[in-house]
Amino acid sequence: MRVVLAADHAGLVIRDALAEVIRAAGHEPVILGAELNAPEDDYPVFARSAGDDPVDLEIPGKPFGFSQLKQAQAAGDYLALKDRGLRVARVALEELLDLGR
Repeated sequence: MRVVLAADHAGLVIRDALAEVIRAAGHEPVILGAELNAPEDDYPVFARSAGDDPVDLEIPGKPFGFSQLKQAQAAGDYLALKDRGLRVARVALEELLDLGR
């Protein structure tokens, strides 16, 4: 299973530690966001598909799973970018297909 992880420079260490836990569990972490632990590396421009998950993988000791965590991170990223006046959009593939018809 692929698990998408994204962070700005301040979350880099935690994101990378989570990636190791995900790898150790036999899954594939997909790393997004900052690559340097430097403020000027915040919120690089990228696009990534992060759709709904058919199964929510449990996080041991937490009342939520990876799917819920991913959706919360995506919502937080969206609001952080929007609050800074940066362009941001979340578009579902189905919406793009409807536009093309």
